[in-house]
Amino acid sequence: MPKFTITIQDTPEGVYIASDPPAEELQRLAAMGQLEGAAGYVVAVWAALLQLSQAAGTPHEPFHGEH
Repeated sequence: MPKFTITIQDTPEGVYIASDPPAEELQRLAAMGQLEGAAGYVVAVWAALLQLSQAAGTPHEPFHGEH
């Protein structure tokens, strides 16, 4: 099973939400039908978090490695 990391940080600028691999990569894999089972749920959760972040006007950026 692939490894996914979703990071949520409360910062002075707002809530920072990011993932590794980036949301664009997860969406591409999902569109190609390459995500099943738990991986599919991860994409659904990430999409929901990203929508909440955008609705709240908070920053969201690709996350690569540890901060």
